[in-house]
Amino acid sequence: MQQSMNDGWQVKDLAARNGVTPDVVRYYTRIGLLHPQRAANGYRVYGRNDERHLQFIVKAKRLGYTLQEIETLLEEARKGRSPCPSARHILRDRVTHNRQQLDALLALQNRIERALAAWDSLPDRLPDGDAICHLIEQFIESE
Repeated sequence: MQQSMNDGWQVKDLAARNGVTPDVVRYYTRIGLLHPQRAANGYRVYGRNDERHLQFIVKAKRLGYTLQEIETLLEEARKGRSPCPSARHILRDRVTHNRQQLDALLALQNRIERALAAWDSLPDRLPDGDAICHLIEQFIESE
C-alpha cells in the first residue's frame, strides 16, 4: 500500500511510480545507488530524493551509461560538484567506441553475406581428414 508522500514509498510503490520492477529498486538499493530509510516496522521507505535518483538512473541507463558510471555521476553530485563534464566525456567516449563496434559489426555482416553468396554454388561435403567444413576453410583461404 502506498504511504503518504511525507512518509515515502515502499519498494513496490516506488517501482510502480517509475516504471521499473521492485527487483530493480531492490538491486539499486543493494548496490548503493538508492538509500532508503528504515521504518519502525523494518520496511525500507524511499523518499523523494530516492525517487529523483531512480528517475536519473532510468534516464541515464536509456542513454547507455553503466551503473558504475551512474554511481560516479551521483557521487560527484553528492559532493556538490557538477557531474555534467563527466557525463559529456563518458558519452563522447561511448560514441567513438560504439562507432568502432558498429564498423566491426558491419564488416562482419559483409563477410557473412559474401560467404553465403560464395557458398550458394558449393556442395556440402563430409569431413575428409584434411577438412572439417570445406566451406569455412575455403572461404578463409580466399579472403
